[in-house]
Amino acid sequence: MAVIIRTVNLPKLLTPNGAYGAILKEANQYAKDMKLDFDATTGTWNHKVNFQTDVSVLPDIVSVKVWTDDEIYGYVDKGTKPHIIRPKKPGGRLFFKVGGTPKTQPGQDTAGPGSPGTKLVAASEVHHPGTKARNFTKEISKHHSRDFYARMRTAIRKWARESGHSANV
Repeated sequence: MAVIIRTVNLPKLLTPNGAYGAILKEANQYAKDMKLDFDATTGTWNHKVNFQTDVSVLPDIVSVKVWTDDEIYGYVDKGTKPHIIRPKKPGGRLFFKVGGTPKTQPGQDTAGPGSPGTKLVAASEVHHPGTKARNFTKEISKHHSRDFYARMRTAIRKWARESGHSANV
């Protein structure tokens, strides 16, 4: 599950309806921008991952959350430990191709084309070495944490300037 939550404490004087609307509009745009980055992590996947956003503006706090409950995304984002894979039916075989390259790499927050394996293999079980965490959530969080506060301040200042109020933020 990928979850990023950003919060900013706001002075109570800056939360009348006009300021609230300006902050809400910017917070929603910020959520869309973050969601685009998450969408880019799975852009070349055959498996569709649904990311959702939640925005909350309260009298003294703004919260933006981008998340998914997609199990496969969680495995790729957080990584997996070594594990054994067995066929669903007893006595069955696993068939898969080897020799390909992954669509994602640790430390990168976008997906590339990757390539499928070319050699077909059959096995009664596979001792999977585990998957190294791609840390998409961590990388996107680092990228976006730099400008969240600045964007909220800018929205408040813009509202104050346009409405004739003073904003010492």
